[in-house]
Amino acid sequence: MNKNISYVLFFIFVIFSNETINAQSKKELSDKSATPKNLTWEFGPMMGFSFSQNDMANLSAKETHPAGAFLLRKQVNQSVALRAQIVTGTISGNDKNRSANATRGYTFESPINEFSLLAEYDFFGKRRNPEGIFKKMWSPYLFTGIGIALTNPKIDFNEKNNPTQAANIAADKANAKKRFNSLPLGVGVKYSLSEKMTLYAESGLRLVFSDYLDGISLAASPKQNDTYAFTGVGITFRLGGNKDTDGDGITDALDVCPDMAGAAQFKGCPDTDEDGIEDTKDKCPTEKGTALGKGCPDTDGDGLVDAKDECPSVAGLAEFKGCPDTDGDGIEDKKDRCPKDKGSVERKGCPFFDRDNDGIEDYLDKCPSEKGTPENSGCPIKDEDRDKDGIVDKNDLCPDKAGSEKFNGCPDTDSDGVEDMKDNCPTEAGTIANQGCPETLKVEDQKVLSDALYGVDFEVGSAIIKESSYGILNQIVALMNKYPSYALSISGHTDNVGKEADNQTLSLHRARACYDYLARQSLVTNRMKYTGYGSSSPIGDNNTPYGRRQNRRVEFALKAN
Repeated sequence: MNKNISYVLFFIFVIFSNETINAQSKKELSDKSATPKNLTWEFGPMMGFSFSQNDMANLSAKETHPAGAFLLRKQVNQSVALRAQIVTGTISGNDKNRSANATRGYTFESPINEFSLLAEYDFFGKRRNPEGIFKKMWSPYLFTGIGIALTNPKIDFNEKNNPTQAANIAADKANAKKRFNSLPLGVGVKYSLSEKMTLYAESGLRLVFSDYLDGISLAASPKQNDTYAFTGVGITFRLGGNKDTDGDGITDALDVCPDMAGAAQFKGCPDTDEDGIEDTKDKCPTEKGTALGKGCPDTDGDGLVDAKDECPSVAGLAEFKGCPDTDGDGIEDKKDRCPKDKGSVERKGCPFFDRDNDGIEDYLDKCPSEKGTPENSGCPIKDEDRDKDGIVDKNDLCPDKAGSEKFNGCPDTDSDGVEDMKDNCPTEAGTIANQGCPETLKVEDQKVLSDALYGVDFEVGSAIIKESSYGILNQIVALMNKYPSYALSISGHTDNVGKEADNQTLSLHRARACYDYLARQSLVTNRMKYTGYGSSSPIGDNNTPYGRRQNRRVEFALKAN
């Protein structure tokens, strides 16, 4: 064997060895790069030509004969395959086709049958076969291995024209053999027609390390070994099923969710809200969320999902359930009397301020700019204050009932901005325009609520509000501002299509989406609440499209506190 052939064989050995070691070290046989078991075996025929280099022919086209083959291939991983192969053909030689030996007149012809075990290296295997799903693309490959070649040459030594070779011819007849060890070595290219069929073409040289393939050696060129070659095209059929129950392009053998259409990146499982988190790991599968929130939304981006965030529209801290601490004093804003000034817990979030130097801090001092006494809440004692409301009796219109400066010392029991003496409903919060009594919703305002019943639309199967619904929601904001003593109830409902648990979740998320939108319009959240009822409260017939449309709704109700 010459040095060039040695180098080629060594190079191929390194490629196969490296691929095998990498496959084992990275455990590719059990993860993405491993080929599924139901797609690893292939079989099929190949048709082509056989020819040889011998003492009477030099890989000549004139000595080419039809040949065929049959192979069985085992895919080890994406790039490496092993195969068993049978090749049958004919080789021949004739001195008449070589001018240098034309007068010698040797001829031979022999059937040749090869049994071989080969290894293939597919250069683009990882692209052609990602996760066992074969792509339609060309990919070149190398192959080598070991084989046994069987021959039965019929030789014409033309002994009359070669009397000087009589002894060598006799020796060749005695030494001739019909079985040879072979070393196949070649290249090919393959193309996956589908997941079950592969087209390929290849050409390979067989080294036999003997000069007796043609039955002649000493009587010709004993120092030059014979070889033979096989070139052809073929098709293989892959064993195993490729059933795809959910029609998502991922076969059931690879599909973790074979009954639900999904994406390849999630091994066939769905991502309903398309937030990049598969439903099986998404705690809010119908509502687009974040990875940090495990698929649930985080409107203010503070790392706390809206469902657990008491201030979902304002970024806050986890220790305060999502509510902010603007001045960073460790006291959340809603409990901080001075939310923009860093203070202490003892001072309820305010810093030490005592502008009048009366020993009473400003946040407790009813007269912060006028020195007073602790008994009079920081105000100076000027006159008697029987009701202890901080307003001296001579200035107090209601000296025996604690009140406020706004009403000259008189009380406003229901805190509706109308003092009791002018309030027709002193214990029930109302409006100034209605002399302190709650207003009754007007007919046109009731119509806004009824229009909103089907006026709020969402993206299909999700809680994302369509922009076309913002108008009716803004009208509800106006009603809330018009009736400040009223509270709003938001109720989500669905039809009975699908699982009840999913319908319950979707109705709650849709009601919450309306709640969040109204909250972002600066509405006080303690005047609103939301609930999801799923399909438990139908108002239409779920057996008809119209009835199901009636049942898919969000209801808004205003009631006096």
